[in-house]
Amino acid sequence: MTRIVLVLSFALVACGGSSWSKTSCDPAGNSCSVQCTGGSCGSEACGASCSGGCSGGSSCSLEAGASSSLNCTGGAVCSYTVGASSSVSCSGSTCHVVCTGSCSLSCTSSTCDIKCAGDTAPRSVTASDHC
Repeated sequence: MTRIVLVLSFALVACGGSSWSKTSCDPAGNSCSVQCTGGSCGSEACGASCSGGCSGGSSCSLEAGASSSLNCTGGAVCSYTVGASSSVSCSGSTCHVVCTGSCSLSCTSSTCDIKCAGDTAPRSVTASDHC
């Protein structure tokens, strides 16, 4: 049991320290699963193929690499910057998304905006949009 706790603790430390819960990261800090529930999760970075998101009224800021899949639910306020081929899903929340490459945003019962690379300002999204 002690060995499992130590391995899990090492994985969390290796992925970075903040109020984000980050697990399953590879040694380069990619392919992480992230979660923030019911708190304030400050600015954090997660490499390529990041998955997870914020819920439960959280306030979150995350920069994720290419091919990431993030969500924002349950009254959370999310500010995400995502890389190429990424997707963001917002439901019952507030989402601010900046895409550094191609990405998609799905917005259901939420307040959302998206800013694509080269845009001077974000644009409002009512259902879905992409860059």
